[in-house]
Amino acid sequence: MAEPARVWPVLQRELAAFAPMLTRWTTAGEHVGAVTVVLSGARPWREVAAAAERHCALDGRLRDLDTVPAPPATLVPWISDSFASVSDWSGSDELLPAERTRIADLAARAHAQGRELRFWGAPDRPEAWRALRELGVDRIGTDRPAAAAAFLCVPR
Repeated sequence: MAEPARVWPVLQRELAAFAPMLTRWTTAGEHVGAVTVVLSGARPWREVAAAAERHCALDGRLRDLDTVPAPPATLVPWISDSFASVSDWSGSDELLPAERTRIADLAARAHAQGRELRFWGAPDRPEAWRALRELGVDRIGTDRPAAAAAFLCVPR
């Protein structure tokens, strides 16, 4: 894996080619575009945060909800973590009340900071999509986009 700090200048050049359609951040604030790029995985945190102008944001981790001071939501617009870090639920039975409370609390904390919440590795089935949506999770990951779209686009 390449080191994030070494990849950052290359990524900046690549994103600049798409600048007219991308959300960008400058010292004057956020300029919303048709596409917002959010970096995940090994992120060049310091370099992105220090950029006077950038065409991407960073995804956060659950631990970032407790960081003091919290990174600005314009730098970290969503919290993204493994579902296994909060539950071992498979989606085939009922989500335990303590797990429901924990997930709803995480969503509320993210929202209070102006962020969205998403999990990777959550059960990929309608029962899980429904539960996560009900608990305030903003982004539902799936390997079944057509089925998820058909299910999630049904009015609540």
